[in-house]
Order: sequence, then structure tokens, then C-alpha cells
Amino acid sequence: MEPGKTSFFQALGVPTKIAKGMIEITSDVQVIKTGNKVGQSEAALLNMLNISPFTYGMNITAVYDNGTTFEPAVLDITDDALLDHMMSAIRNVAALSLKIGFPTMASVPHSIVNAYKNLLSVSLATDYTFEASAKVRPFFVFITTVNMMKRIVIPG
Repeated sequence: MEPGKTSFFQALGVPTKIAKGMIEITSDVQVIKTGNKVGQSEAALLNMLNISPFTYGMNITAVYDNGTTFEPAVLDITDDALLDHMMSAIRNVAALSLKIGFPTMASVPHSIVNAYKNLLSVSLATDYTFEASAKVRPFFVFITTVNMMKRIVIPG
């Protein structure tokens, strides 16, 4: 700003000095306070400095939806909470679908895994083998042997 406007700053109590032909504000000054009306001089000063200290918004006091009123806190949902609710709903759909035997996008992966486990069980209970059952057979033989040993009662 040109040096001719120093009196304008002085009238508002803003400390300035002239450096290299420009007005320089020497320290921070609070020109307006929250809740106070902005005077014409303060508005002109802020405009000269390209400062727009105003914000506009709304304070929500209630939420109205289809005849029901809610507290504004219902809008304070985080992404994590929303994700948790969604995952819970998907788990419920999968559980219900599995129970009634109705395939859905949520239940099909579980159905496939359950069918694979059943196939492994049949393979381990019989002599029928395939590549995947051959890999797990040694583990189940060991577990079966340990469980059988626990059932042996030694007369004493």
C-alpha cells in the first residue's frame, strides 16, 4: 500500500512503519471480535488487505424426516461407524442366507468354504484323496491319534 494511507491505519490503532516505499504493519492487531458489529472503517481496512473474516453457516437444532424429529447428533456419524453398521448388516444377511439355504452375494463365499470343508471331511473319513486333502491328511491323522490316546483308560 502506498504511504499516503498511514493516517487510516493510525486512526484504527494499527502500528505501522514505512519501509521501501510501502506501509508495513509492525505487529499483530485484532481489528474485530466475534459477536461485535464490523464498522465501516474496519471493513474498509480488511478490504484493503484482502481479508474476508466472515463465515456463514447454520446451527442445526433438529432434524425432521417423514414426520419424525431427531436430535442433530444423529448427523454426527463417522466413516468408521458407518462402515461398522454396514459390515454388521452384511454379516446378518450372510448368516440368515446360510441358515435358510438361500444364496446371496454375502453368503456364497461361506457356502463354498463350507462345501470345501465337507469335501475334506469326506476325503479324510474315506480312502478318497485329492491334492488338497493329501496335504491336510497328516495333520488330521495326528489329531485323531492324540484324541484316541486321551480316551484310553488304563486300569489301575
